[in-house]
Amino acid sequence: MYENRQIILPVGIRNTVLEDSELPNIRIERLKNKASDIALANVFVSPQILFHKSDTLGANALTFPAGPIVVTDDLVLLLQRDELILGVIAHEFAHVQERQSLQHIIELIGVATIASVVLGTDDTLLEIASAVGISL
Repeated sequence: MYENRQIILPVGIRNTVLEDSELPNIRIERLKNKASDIALANVFVSPQILFHKSDTLGANALTFPAGPIVVTDDLVLLLQRDELILGVIAHEFAHVQERQSLQHIIELIGVATIASVVLGTDDTLLEIASAVGISL
């Protein structure tokens, strides 16, 4: 089974671009269970998968550091077949496993730090980098 731990998405994302999913619960549960089987077959813990409606993101899936994975209703409706949707989710699993979101945050903070050293100390850059890191 997939993990039932409650994941809290960044407030900015949750409040501005995500709405409750309009997909049938039975479809969501079926996709989550099949995705969990894929994760277990590849010997890693399945991050939580969340389904949301989003007019802003359109047909998309995205991963947050250490999960969760957010899949939009539009993506499910566009791809229709479970196998295609699970292919996208498996791709997102790879992002979690390789910790790519975390690497992007570290790179962003590194660039901001280098810029502040080269261009002079600018607290604004460091505040932005810190805010991004904390939000994600």
